[in-house]
Amino acid sequence: LIKSNIDALDHLESPVRHHAGTGAALERPRALRPEVSLLPHQVSGVARLQHLFKASPEHCRGVLLADDMGLGKTLQLLTFITWAFECD
Repeated sequence: LIKSNIDALDHLESPVRHHAGTGAALERPRALRPEVSLLPHQVSGVARLQHLFKASPEHCRGVLLADDMGLGKTLQLLTFITWAFECD
């Protein structure tokens, strides 16, 4: 849903905060090779993505995965995508 909000406020959404990742458990995809190990911050990141995915679209319509370069965002995203495909 995209609306113009330049001239007047015609819509308002309250921000929804999701505190996941700290207590959410990672659901490791079956297709992830056993020799691939995720670091603790990657496990937390993927668990958070999984939690938000399960809450969508009612409670979460987007997420930003960001940190310093070289901390494994690509591996986290590929792990999450693989898990999402297996959920079907």
